[in-house]
Amino acid sequence: MKHFVIKKFLKYFHFIMTKNLINKLVLIISQKKNNRLEITSTIGCAMMCDYCPQTLIGSVAKAKNLNRKMSFEDFKVYISNVPKSTQIHWTGYSEPLAHDQFEDFVLYLDKKGYRQLISTTMFGRRHTENFMSKFSKFISITFHLPDNQNLMKLKVSERYIETLEKAIKFQSTHLKKNIYFVVFGNDFHPLIKNLLNKMINQNYILKENIDLRKHLNSRSEMIDVNKLDKSNVTNFSKNDWKKNKIYHCSYLRLNQGVLLPDGNVNLCCNDYSVGAIIGSLNNTKLDKIYNQEKILSEDFIYGKNSVCKKCEYYKPI
Repeated sequence: MKHFVIKKFLKYFHFIMTKNLINKLVLIISQKKNNRLEITSTIGCAMMCDYCPQTLIGSVAKAKNLNRKMSFEDFKVYISNVPKSTQIHWTGYSEPLAHDQFEDFVLYLDKKGYRQLISTTMFGRRHTENFMSKFSKFISITFHLPDNQNLMKLKVSERYIETLEKAIKFQSTHLKKNIYFVVFGNDFHPLIKNLLNKMINQNYILKENIDLRKHLNSRSEMIDVNKLDKSNVTNFSKNDWKKNKIYHCSYLRLNQGVLLPDGNVNLCCNDYSVGAIIGSLNNTKLDKIYNQEKILSEDFIYGKNSVCKKCEYYKPI
């Protein structure tokens, strides 16, 4: 309701407002209530899903000579600049279980008192996959699973099914209402679908927490749509720039940046070009990074931001 009122206020009265007031109001309607931070501990993902611009971020990392793997010692430095009120998301640009020290990261944050959630394909290192059947303190888990059209390049083996089932059973005893299952495409892989149906029948998971995601985020039009079934690309939309309109992030991502292995924070998980670095946790507090003026430049507010301009969540008021 508050966001609705602010949008109406901006729409009809922005011409009599000061720049500082416009900035403040746009920031409010472009951010979540509490700060969040997504963590990308490795650059590069083994799945190479057709709906994920991994080729792009890989080429950018090579061209810019980006650090591809976060060290545990560096991680501790970054976290020292993150308030404990910040919700930590193991999501970002790659599979979190791919890092061989994933357990160390999670346990360190847990000991420090951070709230953590994760989205995982359950394909990583053997010990990190098994960790999902041991650690019970995530506040939410999304299992991002293979589809029936091979858009996700993950081999659904017998071992994979067994590991996934074990993790679901373990986590459901602690977190049943906040365990989610998502597939991008028409349906889950047949073996995954059979497993989920069995888990529903055995009362381990909730049917309403299963999401057949038949639309895709465009990742700011960074995906090669020629690889996709066009019926799965219903959420792609270009924003035609509108003169004198105030723009905002309807995805509420201006306080949910993505931490990279080198400590830099990129603005949004939709930007696989890594083209919007807003600060570094090597030497700056996260709150300061999220509230600096450079995020809300005139280019952003008036619909000219080159990174956001092709994103379907970048909306005029």
